[in-house]
Amino acid sequence: MTFDSDVNPEGFAETLSFDVASSSLQNVTLVGIQLPLTKSRAAGQLHLCGQIQTHFRLGSRARLSLYGAGLNIMRADPIAVASETAA
Repeated sequence: MTFDSDVNPEGFAETLSFDVASSSLQNVTLVGIQLPLTKSRAAGQLHLCGQIQTHFRLGSRARLSLYGAGLNIMRADPIAVASETAA
C-alpha cells in the first residue's frame, strides 16, 4: 500500500537538538514527525512518530550513539479497506 499511485504522504517534522556540557554525554536530539496519508475515496491514516537520539563520548577514541523511536498509526483500516474494494 505504501507505493500505491494514489497514496499521498505529506507531513511535518520537527527537530530539537542541544549540546550538553558533560564529560560523557555530548548531545541530545528530539525528533517529532506527523505524517498523514490520504488515499482517494478513503479517510486518511495518521502516523505520529517520535525519536530521541543521544551521543556519548566514552573516551578519546570511542563514541556511543543510542537511538529510540516510537510510532503510532491512527485510522489504519480505511486505506486497507479502500485497497481491497478497488481490486
